[in-house]
Amino acid sequence: MVKKLKYFFIILVIFIIDLILKYSLFNNHRAIINTNTGIGLGLLPNNFILILGLSIIIIGVFIALLLRKKSFTKYNNLEKFSLSIIIAGSLNNLFDRLFYGFVIDYIRMPLIPMFNISDFSITLGIIMLIILLLRA
Repeated sequence: MVKKLKYFFIILVIFIIDLILKYSLFNNHRAIINTNTGIGLGLLPNNFILILGLSIIIIGVFIALLLRKKSFTKYNNLEKFSLSIIIAGSLNNLFDRLFYGFVIDYIRMPLIPMFNISDFSITLGIIMLIILLLRA
């Protein structure tokens, strides 16, 4: 169980960093932010209940996978890290939806929609999991 605590620490650190950034930028009237009522890339806008339900189910599944004793790839630590950053990002976006009714995006890059640390964590975690599964 002690080994698994490090993954929950990773979740907590990512959650707090994104929360602090969102709070400080949301309350700064000069900051450029975007509010997103949908999911990634603005899909399913204004479907609060559907997105809320899916988020809770997905977070539950990924927590169950994180707590499993047996890894589904041979890269246990990377697999658990990937699951942890996906959970952290998902929890942060769920938090935004529950408290604000939308997700706060604050990172702007050319040619892609605005995003936040949570979105980056989810995307990176999924890419890592796909690579691990392909190598397994």
